[in-house]
Amino acid sequence: MNNLFLLNICIILLYFVINVNGDPIIANNKYCTHFKDKLGKSYLELDPDEISKLKNIQYLLPIDEFDKIPDNAKLDYFIRYSVISEGLCYFHDGFADSEEETNNYGFATKNNVSIEEQIRYEKTVNCFYYYHKYGTPQTKQILYSQGLCHKYFHEYMNGLKNFFDNNNKCLYPDFDSMKTPIDKLPDYSTIDFQNKIDDIYNLRVTYFNDLAGYIHDLKMENCIDNDRYNQEWTNCGYRTEDLKREYCENNPTNEDRDGCCASQHNSRKKLAEFDTKKESIITGVASATVILIIGSYFSAKYINDIIIQDNMKKSIRNQEKEYNESHKQMMREAYNQGYDVNKQIYNSRSRNLNSGTLRNTKPNTGTLRSTAGSAVSLARSNVSQARSAVSQARSTVSQAKSAVSLARYPPNTFSIAQDYQANDSQDISLRKGMVVQLVQQYEGGWVMVRDLKSNRQGYAPEYCLGNKLA
Repeated sequence: MNNLFLLNICIILLYFVINVNGDPIIANNKYCTHFKDKLGKSYLELDPDEISKLKNIQYLLPIDEFDKIPDNAKLDYFIRYSVISEGLCYFHDGFADSEEETNNYGFATKNNVSIEEQIRYEKTVNCFYYYHKYGTPQTKQILYSQGLCHKYFHEYMNGLKNFFDNNNKCLYPDFDSMKTPIDKLPDYSTIDFQNKIDDIYNLRVTYFNDLAGYIHDLKMENCIDNDRYNQEWTNCGYRTEDLKREYCENNPTNEDRDGCCASQHNSRKKLAEFDTKKESIITGVASATVILIIGSYFSAKYINDIIIQDNMKKSIRNQEKEYNESHKQMMREAYNQGYDVNKQIYNSRSRNLNSGTLRNTKPNTGTLRSTAGSAVSLARSNVSQARSAVSQARSTVSQAKSAVSLARYPPNTFSIAQDYQANDSQDISLRKGMVVQLVQQYEGGWVMVRDLKSNRQGYAPEYCLGNKLA
């Protein structure tokens, strides 16, 4: 009855864990790195319902390709190519998946790109804007308390306007082969080419005004103007130190010179590689509780089996003791009646002193032997039955141990058969003997795995995976 109760509790908790997966997502900040704390850990929460809508409103990738991106990385990928994601600019086949397309968006890191072609504070403003838009109320409150300097915003908006007005940088789509926001218009098929161009331009203007109005309505008074963890700020709003150096040398009296020009980026000392997915605290607590309950259930069952074995052994010892006592008593009575144990015959003491007659002096036909032998046979039969019960109990314990072993690991768990040293911040270093969970498998021989011990996650070669444990 108790075991049935524990099993019901386990089922309820498992259901609870499955359903809390809708809790806020901890962003990985792969792009918006300045949102991490001083130890390099991500802490801002994203609304899972809003994140799930991104795949249907983005113009970066086909939906099935966008779905392959981990949930906590989707928004950063969306922000990285914000105007392409919004369907306002297009390159080649319409997908921002190459360095060339990135460079066309003004985020170039090559030395041959002039400083005038750069968009300043793009990451700082867009990360704030989109995280405020897709974050939980707690995230919005944190961002509001941090503040966004208006000078960052004005620099970015000026660069964005020039970018929209330059048809060589922000290209119009090929309406015959590319997916665009105006495809959803009911009269799209009858709109001529120039009107389609005008519609895209109007979308750009609307986006620009919405962004400006959103930031303006925040009316933030606080402003962090010396954020040395924000590498874009320490580079004076540019992507590289070379562009910062050029900017500061050409503007020796600029008001930024004593701020960003004199500042050095403070790279955080990370405690561990960031995870591609972190569950909320409540999910972790619930999971730990489930594991504890399941472990307690099987531990109780295993202990119960051990108690049963001990009781069986005690019963066998008691039966043997009772048999030995019974046998000694029988032999003692036979001896008193004149039975010679060694010769197995009655001696002269068997004479009946009252009548003078003798008892049967023929050798005993085995009545005593038969009685004793019957008792021995019965005891042996009991021992055999007890041993059979012990064997069955051991089999039950073995099955319980096997169940406990299976419960130790989540699905798709593998041991690591070969070492791998990470060469990129997105990779994870592996050592032979580690136990990891396979999160995603990609073409080209790469996989995404999670270290069950440290909860780290990253990419690694598929050949490192060894035996499947669960």
